[in-house]
Amino acid sequence: MGKLITALPWTEVDSEKENPVRHTGQEYLKFVTTEQFSEASRHFLKHKCYTFAPEGTSEYIEFWDEEERRCKEGYSVSGVRVTGEHYAYLNYGRILATVDDGKRQRKIDTFPKFLDMDYYWYHELEEAEKNGQGMIVVKARRKGFSYKNAFGMAWKYNWFPFSISILAAYEKTFWANTMEMAKNMINFINENTDFSKGFLHDRQDAIKSGYVEKDPITGINIQKGYRSEILALSFKDSPQKSVGRTAERMLFEEAGDWPGLMQAYQRSYPLFKDGNIMIGIPILYGTGGNSKNGTNADFEAMFYNPSSYGLRSYENIYDENAIGEAGWFVDDAWYREPFIDKAGNALREEAINDIDLEREQKQKADPKAYNMMVTQHPHTPKEAFLRNEGSVFPAIELYNVLAKLKSDDRYKKLGNNGELYEEEGEVRFRPDLNMKLFPINSYPHKSTDPQEGCVVVYQHPPEKIPYGLYKIGLDPVAFDKSGSKSLNSAYVYKSLQKFEYGYDEIVAEYVGRPDNIEIYNRNLELLSEYFGGAEIMFENDRGEVLSYFKRRGKMHLLANQPDNVISKVIQNSSVARIKGCHMNERMKDAGEKFILRWLWTERGTGEDGNKIYNMDLIPSPGLIEELILYYRGGNFDRVMSFMQLMFSIEETYEEEVDKEPYINPNISYLIDNMSGMFKKR
Repeated sequence: MGKLITALPWTEVDSEKENPVRHTGQEYLKFVTTEQFSEASRHFLKHKCYTFAPEGTSEYIEFWDEEERRCKEGYSVSGVRVTGEHYAYLNYGRILATVDDGKRQRKIDTFPKFLDMDYYWYHELEEAEKNGQGMIVVKARRKGFSYKNAFGMAWKYNWFPFSISILAAYEKTFWANTMEMAKNMINFINENTDFSKGFLHDRQDAIKSGYVEKDPITGINIQKGYRSEILALSFKDSPQKSVGRTAERMLFEEAGDWPGLMQAYQRSYPLFKDGNIMIGIPILYGTGGNSKNGTNADFEAMFYNPSSYGLRSYENIYDENAIGEAGWFVDDAWYREPFIDKAGNALREEAINDIDLEREQKQKADPKAYNMMVTQHPHTPKEAFLRNEGSVFPAIELYNVLAKLKSDDRYKKLGNNGELYEEEGEVRFRPDLNMKLFPINSYPHKSTDPQEGCVVVYQHPPEKIPYGLYKIGLDPVAFDKSGSKSLNSAYVYKSLQKFEYGYDEIVAEYVGRPDNIEIYNRNLELLSEYFGGAEIMFENDRGEVLSYFKRRGKMHLLANQPDNVISKVIQNSSVARIKGCHMNERMKDAGEKFILRWLWTERGTGEDGNKIYNMDLIPSPGLIEELILYYRGGNFDRVMSFMQLMFSIEETYEEEVDKEPYINPNISYLIDNMSGMFKKR
């Protein structure tokens, strides 16, 4: 007989194969035979018992001693080792799995099968525990993490005396099913193995192992045995339930659908942290497709900055052209039936092709189903974090625009950072050749990052500027810098006029919050004059815009109140403020509709024959990111400034806009610079 080969490095099998675990210290393996890791469970499936040895015999004792060792320390075959938790899961975990008996598909209660996805996960989890780190996981649907995490608590409960595992969720409904899974697994172990621990108590939200023995002298009942525990709690109802305890493992269930996740995590520090030392392991995990009204914002922020929260950090190899760290991501290709071979290797290339085919079919037939599929079966974490509930704007399409924009180095050259100044009565632009200015290009913007911002010009004006060619939309902040995350946001827009210059284009932006609002307003004034006295439409119920321009004698630079738009949106409106635009829910309704229509306005055809829309021509990554994540009531300064532009456009061109879109032969500078970069729709 030849030597048993458990696995081979993929580099020896296929040197061109993409390595999805290259950001870890693990070797990417092609598993050849993996049955040896599940010998105990295979024996049970065949014989309804784990061993034929009679109870009490040396053979019986040796068998269970060895199984306990494997469940705690791990098991190696031919140089390949599975962790203790992974071995225990394969042989003593229970799941509901779908099987095909040739006639129909049905669910059966059985053991998990070996999957390469789980092999890498359990090794990373083991390393996290050794190094005092938690784990944060973003995953596709149906990857078995509820089973794995439920068994993880059962594993702690069954093999580690005095351990406490906590299952936390925002609402009880989120932890109830996982808790039931853990109990079922413990019951199976109690009924079928030598590891039975008994129950001191067994409630819906808490179980404790052990037994009670009466002291022969005092007659007092004394708790004995392992006395390990599993507790479940809802942070919505009883966040202080576990105060005074410590946890070896704490699970944050459905973290993507948890309002105030970061606060809940920080409140839980005493359970798994002693100062800066992790004494237990927090595991936060969640799935795409749930987020609404920004409930996953904390989850996303923690996922992309795990080291700041004591969580295991990885190079972000997932998102296109990403730089920086991320948590652990499990895409749909890691486990997608039938693209799994007999040894448990994910046939990732085949799975990805199948996913893309299904996406294409759903996109044509049902956009809502398409959006749901992308978030629930993502290729990247960014796709998982897209909102499919309550999304106002086309998040999937915008994300693809953003990805393509960032994937091409040419996008970095689209804008010139600089400052505006006045010389000899003329406003001029000075580019930032020394790279001392820092534009704010991303969202959300951290309060610890530079907030001053600077002017970014994507397309400079012609020497002779036709009247009305440019417009500015402004969302001002209410006061000077005072801890608020809000930013002043202004966009310069080339308006809808049939000049040879093109139209419907963002040509400049100024996003920032200098130490003094006077600085911002002065730069705003210069920005308007640089673009030929572009009228500024602004939200007129906050900030100091009106007072500044009145003091400067430049009221003509401020747009008049859009009376025609307001009269159509709000019947019998009594607001009369002459300059700018007031905002209420009715106006936001209209503004969202105007933006949506603008995004889907056709602009022409790319070199590949695919349609190009206005959204494809947005050069501002920060604006695209805000449009993707936007929801009513959130802090979206760029979107609100763009909404002011929409009001200005609607007011000015209400009677002039053609029914059919005008196709400029040159379309725009963006098409010239970015042809071939647009997503097929």
